[in-house]
Amino acid sequence: MHGAIGHDVMEGTTDALSRISKFLAQHGTTEYLATTVTASMDFRLHALDGIARHIERKPAGDEATLRGVHLEGPFLSHVKRGMHPPQFILPPSVEVLNRLWQAARGHIMMMTIAPENPGALETIARANELGIRCSIGHSNADTAEALDALKAGAISATHTYNAMRLLEC
Repeated sequence: MHGAIGHDVMEGTTDALSRISKFLAQHGTTEYLATTVTASMDFRLHALDGIARHIERKPAGDEATLRGVHLEGPFLSHVKRGMHPPQFILPPSVEVLNRLWQAARGHIMMMTIAPENPGALETIARANELGIRCSIGHSNADTAEALDALKAGAISATHTYNAMRLLEC
């Protein structure tokens, strides 16, 4: 989830993340993933560092547990980007993924990726090596490209029927 009560996980501050976590707990959520959005690399790295700090601290008893990070971007399709700013969408890259992984100190658990982009299959394979579950999303992939992503290790879809090409049977 991206945020709640006027705060976004991209703020990356203990105050914002604690407020979100308390709100979620009050409404029955016990655990969640902080879902990032496509942003400048500096902003994204700052947010990931702050989220990692929040995960690693001693949690308050009245908060939902922040389990990890869901990267929604930067490896998305320009055609199906939705609200993600086009200037910050990047081609899938093992090097960029490694940089994000380091900033998050290993707390990335899920990544949405458009598998039709060059470099996506190698990036999915690297994500799997790191224990990151890959989800096809914000994608214009055709059936063959989606099947290739599944063979490479993708296991789910983000925004099924939304921000993606129509499914073909």
